[in-house]
Amino acid sequence: MNKKSSRWMAGVALAGLLNGCGSESGAPSGSTIEVKAQTKEWEVSADSFPSYNDQPVVITVRGPNGNTINDVDITVSLDLAPGTVPLGDEAMFLFEDNDRDGVPDCRFDPVSPCPLLIASATPPLLTVADMAIGALAFPYRTKVDSFGSKQFVLRMSFGVYLSYRGDLNVISGSTFGSGNFEVSCADGPSTTCP
Repeated sequence: MNKKSSRWMAGVALAGLLNGCGSESGAPSGSTIEVKAQTKEWEVSADSFPSYNDQPVVITVRGPNGNTINDVDITVSLDLAPGTVPLGDEAMFLFEDNDRDGVPDCRFDPVSPCPLLIASATPPLLTVADMAIGALAFPYRTKVDSFGSKQFVLRMSFGVYLSYRGDLNVISGSTFGSGNFEVSCADGPSTTCP
């Protein structure tokens, strides 16, 4: 190999290394992202004590040919609809579910599930901060598995905010997918919805 081609090969290798640093290897153009459950709505009584529901969500990335793409990067986020909760507050939380059992894996201890949270009719009541223990920070970058999918648990808070909605958004390369989740208020025996 001559000196000129050695330099060219070294330049290509260096460019490849630099290109891979901090970049996301997303799905190719023409791919699709499926979010299951794509749309879900809960109706909660205005008399409810603070509680939550954990909803398993599976994200699958498919290439332009419709086949799943394995080990591709995805970026997920939760976005509340403007005006549904006070600015800066949270009502939805996302957790890893690597063993696909529908139970959140805690961010600080991926081996064990998050602590079981129980709402009580007497103080101390369950708070939004309790519900967020171990939740992912956004934007969260990860990969789908060797079968082209990744499972999460979406936690929806109930009884703290009477009505709200938000989206679970997923990006891979130039491909986008989302799921819509909503909590609506139902009149209770002693309290009516605003």
